[in-house]
Amino acid sequence: MRVLMIDAGPVPGSSTSVALDEIRRQLQREDVECDLVYTGGQQIQSCLFCGRCKDLGRCVLDDCLNPILERAARADGYIFASQSHYGVASGSLASLIHRFVTADRTCVGKPAAAVVTCRRSGATSALSELNSFFAMKSMPIVTSSYWNLLVGSTPELARQDLEGLRTMRNLARNMAWLLKSLDAGRQQGISAPALE
Repeated sequence: MRVLMIDAGPVPGSSTSVALDEIRRQLQREDVECDLVYTGGQQIQSCLFCGRCKDLGRCVLDDCLNPILERAARADGYIFASQSHYGVASGSLASLIHRFVTADRTCVGKPAAAVVTCRRSGATSALSELNSFFAMKSMPIVTSSYWNLLVGSTPELARQDLEGLRTMRNLARNMAWLLKSLDAGRQQGISAPALE
């Protein structure tokens, strides 16, 4: 089993990386592989709503999305991480997820989680924003023992958020459990429901 993790933090090694590192370590303990992609700092265009991805199987825009789609096809679940500024997710991650769920033919039915880091507040509204993309694509949303957030404007401060780090580990446990449960169901002949 494999989880594709997207780090949209503003710089490598930011507080988003702290959250994803904690998740990755726990997923590996649960025998789940992790494929990490860093997209922070890249210019990611908004969806053109041209619909051509449905015929092409890829996006017509030339940025980091198409290589991510190739990796996503080999993943069983997804985790998208962003910092929250002004109570919303980063614009680049929102654009990326919007185009991802539009162009990815394999994402329906795959578990997904959003993780948000913040200085003090605004993470819950950003989580709601990101989770709406998954809900619209029939993707099970993976939760934890609290909101999927980590508080700390710097990596050092984020590492001090012990409750947040515990939340990240529980998120990883829930992701691993759901992936294993879906796999066990498939092995017993239980398939995903046909959507009207």
